[in-house]
Amino acid sequence: MKLNIILFILGGIVLGVFSVNSLAGFPQTPASEPASVVNATATPEIKRLPPTRLIITSLGIDTQVEHVGKDARGAMDVPKNEWNVGWYKLGAMPGEMGSAVLDGHLDTATGPAIFAHLARLQIGDEIRVIDGEGGEKIFHVFQKQTFSDATFPIEEVFGKKDGRYLNLITCSGVFNHVTKNYVDRLVIFSRLD
Repeated sequence: MKLNIILFILGGIVLGVFSVNSLAGFPQTPASEPASVVNATATPEIKRLPPTRLIITSLGIDTQVEHVGKDARGAMDVPKNEWNVGWYKLGAMPGEMGSAVLDGHLDTATGPAIFAHLARLQIGDEIRVIDGEGGEKIFHVFQKQTFSDATFPIEEVFGKKDGRYLNLITCSGVFNHVTKNYVDRLVIFSRLD
């Protein structure tokens, strides 16, 4: 019962509203500690280098990474430019232990956006993240799944800490013109080699 209440509250806070022009995000799992705190005590000698570019050759994507936090509703913010992606800077950095999360727009009022073809990714496809000093981290897709708003697995997408994950999120499914919201979210799960 307590878990259901917490999930219901998170659902109301987290999922936000998607529109044709925007992609509402998903906040870091409340129970998890920001990666900067964890890594500062565990391995202070490692320099944290935020991501600056995302490259997915199989989709023809080579784009800049905006660093986003939370919006006014407490949800993961979205990139300002529909052709960029947003990295959730309050969570894990790509390559660190934990789940780094990037979101991107599916479309705009006038046409497709950066993640218009994200669903075409296949298991084993390569995702590359470049940091500010040109360092590269290579991830491979191991799972792709579509979730409805009502059953979005926040902990699975934002909270896993048993590996070095990179999860990509975009809108999916039917656009509801009444709620101005897509009914589903596509998540691409990848891990660092």
